Amino acid sequence: HRPGALPDRRLCHGIGIFVRLAGQKALSYSLKSSNLKKMENNPSHQRPSLQDIQRYVEKWGAAPLVVHQLRDNIYWVEGAGANSGVVVGQNGVIVIDAKVSAAAGKKLLDEVARITPKPVTNVILTHGDGDHVMGLASFPVGLSIIAQENCKKDMEAANAAGLMGVLPSTVLPNYTFKAGAFLSFEGIRFQLFHFGPSHTNG
Repeated sequence: HRPGALPDRRLCHGIGIFVRLAGQKALSYSLKSSNLKKMENNPSHQRPSLQDIQRYVEKWGAAPLVVHQLRDNIYWVEGAGANSGVVVGQNGVIVIDAKVSAAAGKKLLDEVARITPKPVTNVILTHGDGDHVMGLASFPVGLSIIAQENCKKDMEAANAAGLMGVLPSTVLPNYTFKAGAFLSFEGIRFQLFHFGPSHTNG
């Protein structure tokens, strides 16, 4: 998630070649690498309030984005949440993970528009942590949004809790898989895998 990580590690996590899953509860999503998460796990600190979390998310989402080109049609975008992937296909764009907030999601879409005039047509979610999904609030309706089935359940549970806001039902995953999926979008083939317990429940 941070500058200094190995490029291939960024690619695997941020671009979502592998969907890594586990049993982390939805209520603790998205704060795994933040000071708030450290506070939450440390009994000597007070548990952060909803207002604390929302202020932190707003600040995180305001961070600048940096676009890195990997190949002619493949990019990864750091900042304002988890790394995101951008893959430009024949007639549209596949985005992998959508940043931490609506504001960050809009910035991501603005960066896509600078890369290509082609519209975003598909979104792949690596898992349901808020820093990967809350930017969907700024995405257009009618997209194909792909995730492992537990990711959708976690996102629905997080919506009910309202910890980092509520995503419209129109941007929740509308295509889910269990063990894996072999998909083709915009002339590009994607292989998605669920290997078992790891970082989240989906």
